[in-house]
Amino acid sequence: MHHLFLSPHYDDAIYSCGGTIAKLAQAGKDITVLTVCAGYPPSSNISPYARSLHERWGIKDDSAVNEMIDIRRQEDKNALAIVGAKGMYFDIADCIYRLESDIPNSWFYQSDDDIFGRLNGNEDSLISVIARSILDIADKFSPNPNKIRVYIPLTIGNHVDHQLVRYAAERAFGAETLTYYQDYPYSKDRQQLKTYESSVDWTSTINYLGEEVIYQKIQAVAAYRSQISTFWADEQTMATDVREYLRAWGNGELFWRYTPTL
Repeated sequence: MHHLFLSPHYDDAIYSCGGTIAKLAQAGKDITVLTVCAGYPPSSNISPYARSLHERWGIKDDSAVNEMIDIRRQEDKNALAIVGAKGMYFDIADCIYRLESDIPNSWFYQSDDDIFGRLNGNEDSLISVIARSILDIADKFSPNPNKIRVYIPLTIGNHVDHQLVRYAAERAFGAETLTYYQDYPYSKDRQQLKTYESSVDWTSTINYLGEEVIYQKIQAVAAYRSQISTFWADEQTMATDVREYLRAWGNGELFWRYTPTL
């Protein structure tokens, strides 16, 4: 069985299910984390919104954006090495850089409300491109669909890149074949999980983690040094937050399956 984790960004799979990945690796399983939105901006001309995010991240010069993506990819490789997984990367840009082809300044997402809103309808063709690419990769791992398990974001938090990955995977494989992971840290908001918890069409399973893999997960999350300040005051705060979150699920990571009733 090959385990394929689809990660919208460089850190999402580790943040959300790094303990499970480490546990699978300890058991000798084959694991690949495929990061979908891992590419460079298509243009050096970026939106004012993207530039404001760069300033928050400490990027003072637009020419340094590609360098920052190189740094993030190396952080990802370091994190995956800690949990024992292989990495693959698509060249699709993060949502804050995507725009209508050949139309200057036509960025799809230009505010916080945009990136946590609805996926832009002009990106339907991108969903299909990603779906075909994921299928090609899965076929190379195993032509037998019963010998590959695909994990995708549940889209808690509603980030458009998480939606993009979920829709592409569902188009490629069908929702009933997939394993959904809770998008941490957005999933700390239990209110957003109520839709799934109250639905008879969704069932959840907790993958319980031992101390060793919890420690590996925390170390892997810490490997994304450039991102710590986005969610936490410092690494110690992050480690405490991760432990408290796992403790809420009995020291485990929660996964969901879509099992529609007749």
